[in-house]
Amino acid sequence: MRALRAERRPFDTIAEDMWNRLAERNPWATPFSLWAFHRAWWDAYGENAHEQTVVVVDGDAPPGSDPVAIVPLMHRHEVETTDALTRTTIRPGSGLELTPVEPTAKAIFFGASYHADYATVLADPRDLPAVADALVDYLAAAPAADDPHPAEWDVVDLRRLRCGDPSAEALAAAFGGREISEGWTLNLEREDVCPVVTVPAGASFEEYLAGLGKKTRHEIRRKLRRAENAGDDPRPVSSANASSVSRYVRRALVTRIDSSSTTVSRASWTREMSHHMAGWNQKIERTISSPITQPQSRRLTWCSSCATTARCAA
Repeated sequence: MRALRAERRPFDTIAEDMWNRLAERNPWATPFSLWAFHRAWWDAYGENAHEQTVVVVDGDAPPGSDPVAIVPLMHRHEVETTDALTRTTIRPGSGLELTPVEPTAKAIFFGASYHADYATVLADPRDLPAVADALVDYLAAAPAADDPHPAEWDVVDLRRLRCGDPSAEALAAAFGGREISEGWTLNLEREDVCPVVTVPAGASFEEYLAGLGKKTRHEIRRKLRRAENAGDDPRPVSSANASSVSRYVRRALVTRIDSSSTTVSRASWTREMSHHMAGWNQKIERTISSPITQPQSRRLTWCSSCATTARCAA
């Protein structure tokens, strides 16, 4: 297996093209994995978490070398007092019970995962086992002397992994291999079930509607009319320009945030996503229309020293 080393590297120091190039190597990556999504999210919501981006390089590479993988991470308390206002609580699964975590636990999440439907490791799938091992080595080590938040983590709560994503299996194997020696407890849980629509290749939106039941078709058209009367067209766009992507972003990303969120955060996110993702329009559409054979996301969680403490059972 390839010998790799994980190290923390600030998001601001990672070039956009390098980030996206690694995202492209993982066929399970979605637009939520792109640099633009993370850049806009940190600018709008960075006060709600601490960035902890990890890059993985060859084991003998000098510091600052180009990464072979990026693991977008952040840390914070499992629950913050501002979560209700900013809508930064990771939503629970639909009726699925997940192992509880104490609100005060220091938790490591995938970056920007409050508002992302999916998350993954940015790497070639062939490198994932070695990448996962390097990440676990990094997380098992004591915090660096210059770490601004040196308290050890209580739980690694990696949600938003799609079923079938080989990142999940690689991470589970890597953490599981250290579970006994480190005194960790590993839980692999289904977080949620994602609704999926498979659209036949070349089908128009009207042809898609024609295949639905009468009541569903009527309800969709009614909501489309309401949206159009409000001055916006929510249907998928096809031209790769900032204006069209802005409409998509407002529908797909921003409008899910409750009105209690600050206007500044919402506007900032919309503007930045529209600017940075204009060239990714085709990738967005391909992701929307691609069938997902296993429409579930899983919560892959680990915690340290949890043999006797309920707070670390994740």
